[in-house]
Amino acid sequence: MSEDRYQDIAGAYAEASVSAARNRLYAAMARKEGDPGLAKLLNAMAASEEVQANRILMHLRGKIDTPAASAATSPRTTYRTNVRCAGRW
Repeated sequence: MSEDRYQDIAGAYAEASVSAARNRLYAAMARKEGDPGLAKLLNAMAASEEVQANRILMHLRGKIDTPAASAATSPRTTYRTNVRCAGRW
């Protein structure tokens, strides 16, 4: 990985981490102000950003492959859903 690309990915990790921490703080403030719905939403956003930051960190450490390499080694799974569309199953 080139140094420029590494720096870009490291910057994305930092942004996701800071954003997650900021949303946790805002969630605590919302809960304190009596808005549990907003607190729940902000906590969910923070959790999502933490997962994203951890995945970026794993990529930086070389623990995961590129998406193309990952897709090539994973088993293909097809999911069938029962969704009614235009009056038909």
